[in-house]
Amino acid sequence: MIVVLTAPDAAIGGTPWAVAAFCVAPILWAAGSLVTANVGQPVDRVVASAVQLISGGSVLLLVALSLGEFDPARWSDVSWTSAGAAVFLLVFDSLVGFMLYTRLLENTPAPLVSTYAYVTPLVGAVIGATVLDESLWVGALVGGVLVLGAVALELRGR
Repeated sequence: MIVVLTAPDAAIGGTPWAVAAFCVAPILWAAGSLVTANVGQPVDRVVASAVQLISGGSVLLLVALSLGEFDPARWSDVSWTSAGAAVFLLVFDSLVGFMLYTRLLENTPAPLVSTYAYVTPLVGAVIGATVLDESLWVGALVGGVLVLGAVALELRGR
C-alpha cells in the first residue's frame, strides 16, 4: 500500500473506492488460493486457470465499460511502451505466471506460494527502472524493503 499511495501520479489517485479495492484484492486472492490448494478432488488446473482468468477479465471489462474506458478519445494517450507492457503482462504474468502459480499450489504449501504475489511487483519495478529508465521513489524503496523482509520471514519460518 505504501508504494501505491506514495507513487507520483498514482494510478488509483487515492480515491476511496480505489484504495478500498486495493485493500480487498489481496484478501480475495488469498481466499481463492486457499480454496484452490485445498480442493479434495482432482481438478484440471488449465481449465481452472482459464475459468478464473476469464471470470476476472469479464468483471474488469464490465467495470471498464461502465467507466467509459473504451471511448476512442481516451486511447489516443496510450503510448507504444504502455501497449507493449500490457501485452507483456497479459502473456507472461497472466497466462504463464497464473498457470505456474496454480501448479505450485498442488505441490507446495500455500503460504510459501503466496510470496509470489508480493515479489512480482518488485521484479516489475526493477525491470522498469533498468530497462525503461523509470525512476524509483522513496515509497517504492520502503515498500520493497518491507516486502522482501516479509518474504524472508515467511521463508525462514518454514
